[in-house]
Amino acid sequence: MQILLSRIENKPLFVSDELVDYETVLKENFSTGTVPERNGNRGRLPKKKKLTVDDDLDYAVVHKTRENGKMKKVELRIVFGDAKRIEQKLSQSVSNKINTSYIERSNGTLRQINSHLRRQSLTFAKELKY
Repeated sequence: MQILLSRIENKPLFVSDELVDYETVLKENFSTGTVPERNGNRGRLPKKKKLTVDDDLDYAVVHKTRENGKMKKVELRIVFGDAKRIEQKLSQSVSNKINTSYIERSNGTLRQINSHLRRQSLTFAKELKY
């Protein structure tokens, strides 16, 4: 994420499946932390910062419902951002829908090319150079 942040000027539209880690990383990198002020009571200051997510962060999630191994329903949810701004970013992209097809295809290609990423393969990946 740090490499991405160093290379972009405007925040892109982030789209993922519902893995909680994506939302956590986006919150850590696209938010400002403020320490709560004293409320007049005695004692220590609260150490935990309150994170406020940036207003211009756009993040959407694809929720897939499956029954008996078949896809029954696909729902699109906006986690952070404005629906109009997300629609505008989608109109400028190759795809006009919120989907995860590009990253899934990239992952599939990586698994096909690099046999160490495959599941249940006979490739030996325990050597130091791998």
